[in-house]
Amino acid sequence: MQPLHPTHRMTAYPYLHMRTRGYTGTARIADTPRMPRSANTDAAVLDLLTRRWRRHLDVTTVQQAQDALALPRDVAQRLRLLDVLQRRKAAWKPVAGYGATPLTLTLTEDEKLVARHMLDGVAFAEACACTALDDDAMRTARRFLTATGFLSRSRTAADTSRFLEGTGLQFHTVRVEGEAAFNVP
Repeated sequence: MQPLHPTHRMTAYPYLHMRTRGYTGTARIADTPRMPRSANTDAAVLDLLTRRWRRHLDVTTVQQAQDALALPRDVAQRLRLLDVLQRRKAAWKPVAGYGATPLTLTLTEDEKLVARHMLDGVAFAEACACTALDDDAMRTARRFLTATGFLSRSRTAADTSRFLEGTGLQFHTVRVEGEAAFNVP
């Protein structure tokens, strides 16, 4: 194979067969529009989740998938994936029988612990202290819990029932040496 021009992405298949809107042809991969990085990583996380959820008793969460793929723990990505899972029940149907919901799959373990403390009447800052969150983790938890409707002005929202559906704020993480962590029902 001839080397590609330095601006082209290296690939064994430098040509992409295209068939769109009645046009059939071939285009160089470098000439095709690139997907934004967030779309690529979102797709990678969803692909890993889909494969893991096919395994018996595997309820891998978005955070665990991010960790397995060595991706940063990105709140914006978790919110995008929450939206995808809420719109496409078929995507998470394999784990729905275990009580998983889009919220339980996108909340981190720390966020679940903070939420559980808050449901017991503990203030947000104290709940974060009980969970031993540092300042960055506390800001992340506040951002995600506020965006999902659990928090309103750093207080528990009036209606938190959807956070208690299915397995709710519970988790059972399994860590096997040499393998990515996952949850079990």
